[in-house]
Amino acid sequence: MTFITLRGEKNLGEIVDRLFVRLTPQQRQKVEAALLRNNPRLGKPGRMPEGVIIDIPDLPELRAKASSDADNPDRRLAGMVRDAVVETGKALEESLNTGIEQAKLQRRNLDRLRKDADTGNAPDLLRTATEVDKHIETRAKILAERQDSLARALGLILADLKT
Repeated sequence: MTFITLRGEKNLGEIVDRLFVRLTPQQRQKVEAALLRNNPRLGKPGRMPEGVIIDIPDLPELRAKASSDADNPDRRLAGMVRDAVVETGKALEESLNTGIEQAKLQRRNLDRLRKDADTGNAPDLLRTATEVDKHIETRAKILAERQDSLARALGLILADLKT
């Protein structure tokens, strides 16, 4: 899907001229019909204000004018969203890694405590340590699953944002 922002074009014909080169009358009608299908408000009389975003139909059989990224709001927007997703993904990944490392540290500390309790014949402490160990293990698994889900989701999002 491609979008452009209007720059003060007065009618549908000016929008078509801005987007496509060397159209036959039949091609022009096809483009106008597709533009109206994607953007019904273009069929209303009156000039559209500058900055209105319109959806450009995908017409592979017609050659569109080349546009720079600076004139292509969907690419700019996708780039901004992509950058934000990457940064957010890094922050979430770091947070999950911290949680996983904390779980590992807690398990090491718990193992030490369990060894100390075992030598001192403290059955209540051993039972509590075993329960805590199960909770830490469950938490570590949940964090690892979230990390995998995050990686898959970010991959899908970034793939969708490629333009």
